[in-house]
Amino acid sequence: MERLPFPTIVVASLNDPYLSLDLDYLVVSWGSELMTIGFAGHINVASGFGRWSEGYVIFGRLARSVAQLRYSSHTKAIRGGRLRDDSRWGITTTDPD
Repeated sequence: MERLPFPTIVVASLNDPYLSLDLDYLVVSWGSELMTIGFAGHINVASGFGRWSEGYVIFGRLARSVAQLRYSSHTKAIRGGRLRDDSRWGITTTDPD
């Protein structure tokens, strides 16, 4: 497995019957942040997870980390004196020359 080229959060239950991979291996390989929710079984509606407010909080945290990464990439490009095209993060800049 390769590191993913974008921020990720793996949310997992410690006793999910469908999680057959080694969770630590998966998280490290992807370069993810791990958040466990205890012994909650499989995380889905059938397990009692309806509209999951904690999930929205976790998603907000992920969205902020992506926004911060985009801002940081753009700032580094400007400070370095050479502007560049970094379309991976939606940033398109031009060379000041």
